[in-house]
Amino acid sequence: MIFYIIILCIMFYIYCYFIYPNNVSILQSTLQEFDFNLLLKRQPLVIEDSVKDVLSLLKSWFEPNIIQDTEFDDKRIWNVNSHKYLYIYALANTEVLLYAPGHKVVNDIPDNNEPVIAIKLKTSQSIIVPYRWYYNTKNNVKLYGIHDYITYIMDYII
Repeated sequence: MIFYIIILCIMFYIYCYFIYPNNVSILQSTLQEFDFNLLLKRQPLVIEDSVKDVLSLLKSWFEPNIIQDTEFDDKRIWNVNSHKYLYIYALANTEVLLYAPGHKVVNDIPDNNEPVIAIKLKTSQSIIVPYRWYYNTKNNVKLYGIHDYITYIMDYII
């Protein structure tokens, strides 16, 4: 009986990963004002400050998580973030396009009735993209996927 209750709790916890906010907003923060509670809002978070040593920042902010180098799949226009967070670091001035989760992307084309968000990043700026958000970016960025243990396992299942 306890086994079933534990399984039910785990399934509910995983289900919560697929509950997305109804409204889309772009959050902004500086390195000094960064608060992890901002990530709980499941909205894209722009880090306004230039980050010179991105690896040490990722290790200090996301120490217990699994941090991986990630590549953009050039065969697709829109990639889905399968990590709990996707840290996009601008190597040069660039633009990142975002499309909220829970909406349809058919044949790599988002629904015309839903907004596509364009965020311009300057060199060494970054954005944290939440789980299951669609993103499109050109070259000039470095992608770091940040998994917790649930998304790490779900990445192999889904």
